Amino acid sequence: YLRKLARKFNNKMISRRLENVNSLVLLTEQMKEPLRVGNRPYTIVEGIWSKEDSKIDCVPQNVDKRILFYSGTLHYQFGIQLLLDAFEQIEGENYELWICGAGEAAENIKKLAEKDSRIKFFGFCDSTRVAELRNCASVLVNPRPADGEYTKYSFPSKTMEYLASGIPVVMFHLPGIPKEYDELLFYVEKPEANEFSQRIIEICSLNDEERMQYSIRARRFIQEQKNETVQAAKILELIKNS
Repeated sequence: YLRKLARKFNNKMISRRLENVNSLVLLTEQMKEPLRVGNRPYTIVEGIWSKEDSKIDCVPQNVDKRILFYSGTLHYQFGIQLLLDAFEQIEGENYELWICGAGEAAENIKKLAEKDSRIKFFGFCDSTRVAELRNCASVLVNPRPADGEYTKYSFPSKTMEYLASGIPVVMFHLPGIPKEYDELLFYVEKPEANEFSQRIIEICSLNDEERMQYSIRARRFIQEQKNETVQAAKILELIKNS
C-alpha cells in the first residue's frame, strides 16, 4: 500500500515538473503522447552499446547442435510459456533450449527440463556467464508479445545485446523498437507457438555464408551507430539547439 501511495505521489510530481522541461530524451517515439511533448524538441535514445560489452567475443558454434537461447525475467506475461510451447513442437535431438533467469515460471521450467533433456535451465546468472552461454547459441529468442500497452514505451535492452553478438535474433515486432532495426531482426508475425517454432527452424537453416553476412551487418550496426559517442551526441545536439 505504501509503495503504491509513494508511486502515485511520485508520478504526480513528475507530471507537474514536466511542464517546466525545455527538451526531452525519450526511450521510444510513442512516449511523445503520454508525456505531452508537443512542439518541444526531443530525441530518441533507446539504449547505448558500450565497448565493455564486447569483451567476450563470439565463439565458434557447435555445428552438431541448434541451440536456442533466452535470458531474462521468467514471467508468463513476457511470453515464456509461448517459447516453451514452441520448442515442444520442434523435433530433433540436435535442438536445445537454453534458459537463464528467474521468475514465476522457473519451477515449471525445471520440471520440463527433467522430462526433456534438450532443455537446459541455468537459473539466475551474472552478466559474464550469460554472455558466455549466449555466444554459444545458434538463435537468440525473445518471446515477449506485442499486445501490451507498455510495449509502446519500452525497448528491451537485450535486443541491443543480442544484435551486438552477431547471432540471429527471433522476436515479435514490438511497437517501441525503431524501424532501423527491422532489417536485422527476424520477426514472428503471429503470437502462436507454431509460428514461433517455424521461424526458429527457418533461421537455424541459414547456411554459413548467410550467417556470416548477418553477423557482420548486425554487429556493425550496433557498434557504429549505437555506441556511447553517437548516442551521447544526440543529447548534446539537443541541448545545443535548445
